[in-house]
Amino acid sequence: MPRTFPSQIVGFLVHHFGDKSSIPTVHVDKVGIIAAFIELYDSMPPELIRLSTAEYSQLIAAVGQIRVALDQWRQTRQADSFIGVPEAFRAAWPMIKKLSDSIPAATHDLGFISDGVLQEMIALDVSAVTTDLQSGEWKSATIIAGSCCEALLLYGLQTVDRRTARTIATAVSAIAWPARRPDPLDPTLWDLFAYTEVAHKIGLISDDTKAELGPTRQYRNLIHPAKTVRQNVRCDRGTAYVAIGALEHVISDLRKNLKASR
Repeated sequence: MPRTFPSQIVGFLVHHFGDKSSIPTVHVDKVGIIAAFIELYDSMPPELIRLSTAEYSQLIAAVGQIRVALDQWRQTRQADSFIGVPEAFRAAWPMIKKLSDSIPAATHDLGFISDGVLQEMIALDVSAVTTDLQSGEWKSATIIAGSCCEALLLYGLQTVDRRTARTIATAVSAIAWPARRPDPLDPTLWDLFAYTEVAHKIGLISDDTKAELGPTRQYRNLIHPAKTVRQNVRCDRGTAYVAIGALEHVISDLRKNLKASR
C-alpha cells in the first residue's frame, strides 16, 4: 500500500468536511469517506506519529472509535453505528495536523556541517531515506542515500579546501582518472565517483567507505530509466541497504575528520 503523509490526510478531511467544526452528523452516505480515512491513516508511516503521551492517547482513541463504528456498521448496517464518529473526527483532526511529513534525523549527528540551512536540508533527506526504507520504497531510499553522499562529500571537500587552499586541485592532479578529469574549479558539477576519489585521496574518507561508495554510485545512476533498462538492474532491499551503509560511513568519517582538521 502506498504511504500517506499527515498533510494528505488533513487535505482529505478539509476536502470532505471543510473544517473540523463543521463535521455534520455522519449518515450512511459517508461510509466511503470513513473507510477511506481509515485506509489513509493505516498507510501513514508510524514513525511520523510524534506526539505527547496525552495527544497520542487522544489520537489513538479517536481513530479506534471511528474504526469500531465502521466495523459495527459493516456487521449490522445500522445508521446509529456512526453516532460518535463526528466527535471522533474532531478529536483526531488537530492531532494529525500536528504531525510532520518528515522525521528529524535525530540519530545522525550532522553538527560538523556549519551551514545551518544545508545541515537541515541534508538532515531531512537522511530522514526521508529512513522513512523510505521502513516503507519498502527501495528505489527512493537507494537514490536519495546516494544523493546525500554526494552532498556530504561536496561539503567536506569544499570545507577542507577553504582551510587549506588548493587541496582539491592538488588531489585532482594526483589521481589517474580513467576518463575525463573533473574540473577542480567547480566541484559542484562532479559526480559521486569524482567526489569519492578526491575525498579518499585527501584522507576525508576511509578505504572501506570508498569501497562501499563504488556500488552506491552505480545504484545512484538508476534514477535514469534508460540505465535501468540497459543494465537490467533494479533497486531492491539490497541496493537500499548498501547505499544506506555507505551514507552512514560517510557521515561517520566526515564527523571525525572534519572535526579533527579544525
